[in-house]
Amino acid sequence: MRKWIGIGFILMIIGGMIAGSTTSATADIPDELSYQGYLTDSGGTPIDTTVSVIFRIYDSEFGVIPIWQETHASLEVSDGLFTTILGSGSSGWVAK
Repeated sequence: MRKWIGIGFILMIIGGMIAGSTTSATADIPDELSYQGYLTDSGGTPIDTTVSVIFRIYDSEFGVIPIWQETHASLEVSDGLFTTILGSGSSGWVAK
């Protein structure tokens, strides 16, 4: 009888350790995401200027209303290339 109680106690400790490790892993989700892109004009020539960009996420491939959006009013583009941090601009989840 003591063997089964001891094994059950050990399994409860291991189960608690596993549950504890998954909880701490989900708590480390970042609020920001690095994003890089390439912009060209309608003729395919790389843009070299500062632009205003609105980034949007939709709930489906054919979505009409975004579920999240963020505006970057002064995004510097050099030879078509830009880098920005999503989550650092004027952003938010869009209420449905």
